[in-house]
Amino acid sequence: MHIRLVNLDNLQEHHDTAEVLDAKVNEIAGLIRQARHLIVFTGAGISTSAKIPDFRGPEGVWTRQAQGRPSPASIPLSAAVPTLTHMALVGLAERGIVKHVVSQNVDGLHRRSGLRAALLSELHGNCYLETCWQCKKEFLRDYEVHGGAGGEECAECRQHVPHFCHCTPCVRQRMPLT
Repeated sequence: MHIRLVNLDNLQEHHDTAEVLDAKVNEIAGLIRQARHLIVFTGAGISTSAKIPDFRGPEGVWTRQAQGRPSPASIPLSAAVPTLTHMALVGLAERGIVKHVVSQNVDGLHRRSGLRAALLSELHGNCYLETCWQCKKEFLRDYEVHGGAGGEECAECRQHVPHFCHCTPCVRQRMPLT
């Protein structure tokens, strides 16, 4: 097996000219128009314009850590708002063009953009989502829910989400997500 090492000091961001970007946008728009079943896969890049740093890019959190530099400037996750790209995906989903979105992000911006939960798979979870395992309702909070109602050793969560507790006691006054 060959392992390729990356020189973190030579990472560079790539920027297309306006003409090249226009051509690429037109090409992808054509592909989207032709698609019969479009699934979108998103990662950190969709949230960088919301001032949430990526992790592996030239100025990413992990890249800068490996270089002994401080983390990039950012805003608290709770202050981030969905970007134009998030909203475009909602529009495409509402028109039936995007059938499903798969996200690696935990920032909750897809849900906060209005994308229906049934159209979203959050591979690494959502740090704003609590679940009542008894009634199967989900609650989207405006604060991070690490260490939910069951605490760090919640046996119920260990069965569903092995990394940390995301459960909440079911309270009738709270409005569940649909």
